[in-house]
Amino acid sequence: MREQYMRYLLFLLDLYELVAEQNSFLRSGEGFLLVFSLTDRGSFDEVTKFHRQILRVKDREEFPVLLVGNKADLNQQRAVRKIMCLYYLIPKGLPMR
Repeated sequence: MREQYMRYLLFLLDLYELVAEQNSFLRSGEGFLLVFSLTDRGSFDEVTKFHRQILRVKDREEFPVLLVGNKADLNQQRAVRKIMCLYYLIPKGLPMR
C-alpha cells in the first residue's frame, strides 16, 4: 500500500511540474498557432480548451492566436463544420477566413 501511495505521489509531482512548465511556456509566448483537425471533433474541443488556458495564464481577455483547421480537403470525413467554428470565434471577436 505504501509503494502504491508513493507512486501516486510521484505521478502527481510529475503532473505538477508538467503544468508549471506548460504555464511558463504560455506566459512567455507572444502569440500562438493552434491547429486542429477538421476530421476530428475532439481536436477542435481540445484546441478551444487550450485557447481558454492561454487567456487564463496570460490573465487577458484577448491575445494573438491563430486557429487553423487542417485537413480541409477531406470534406467527406469532416467532423467540424464551419458553423461550429463561427459559434466559437464570433463571440470572442476572432476573425475567420
